[in-house]
Amino acid sequence: HKGAIIVVDMDDFKYINDSEGHLIGDHAIRRVSRILKDNFRKEDIIGRIGGDEFVSIIFVDESELKKIREDFDEVISHWSGAMVNKISISCGYVYSREKNWESFEEIASEADIRMYEAKEKYYSVEGRDRRK
Repeated sequence: HKGAIIVVDMDDFKYINDSEGHLIGDHAIRRVSRILKDNFRKEDIIGRIGGDEFVSIIFVDESELKKIREDFDEVISHWSGAMVNKISISCGYVYSREKNWESFEEIASEADIRMYEAKEKYYSVEGRDRRK
């Protein structure tokens, strides 16, 4: 089947919780959830898989995935809210037909790896260690 897995993880979530409090952290998680729901289609599968991490399984071809990715990145980069001024997320996108995958788990694992690569890039640009 054609489709993609997108793993999404909020950047600076620990900082939001530690500096603004858990109520604001919970609000930020709800905002990301709403952004995902608003920017993906009804037939796409979206779920929170723990803490500040989400996954989406979408059934699209590669050109549709590119458009979805660009639109989603644009929405996130310009998002601003009342309780949380800005949200940054790191995403790992994997298209099911990139190669001959052994299993669904292999695709999901690659999406997770790509998300962490994006997260490392974000923290490198910000000049911070993400674990602190």
